[in-house]
Amino acid sequence: MATKNILDCHEEASFNKQMTCLIFTYMSNSFNTVGRCILNKKMEKLNIPKYLKIIIQHFLSDRRAHLQGQGKNYNNGIPQGSSLGPILWNVFVDDLLHTDFGSNIKIQAFADDILLMLKAPFIKVIIQ
Repeated sequence: MATKNILDCHEEASFNKQMTCLIFTYMSNSFNTVGRCILNKKMEKLNIPKYLKIIIQHFLSDRRAHLQGQGKNYNNGIPQGSSLGPILWNVFVDDLLHTDFGSNIKIQAFADDILLMLKAPFIKVIIQ
């Protein structure tokens, strides 16, 4: 789907004699820095059922990180290696992915990789 969106954006720009620019970003340490209070608010905004929010909150609670043999409470972040991690990340960035940047900018994401697709008639417009 992501590849198709990129190709569609480029094809549309080419048809309209526009230039395209792709900006790939990787959000380092993204899963570890998700604020759980913010995540809870975003789940409410998306109308996620209460029973699912409770399951997710239990899943995220009482996690511990072991650093040099010492346990430490870990109150931020979502587990990156879990099946639920990418889904929770998508919930966290959902508002960004649905922001209207105008018809010349599209955004695509897969987990913590985000792609901006820009199209404009001239390179100067893209740079601005």
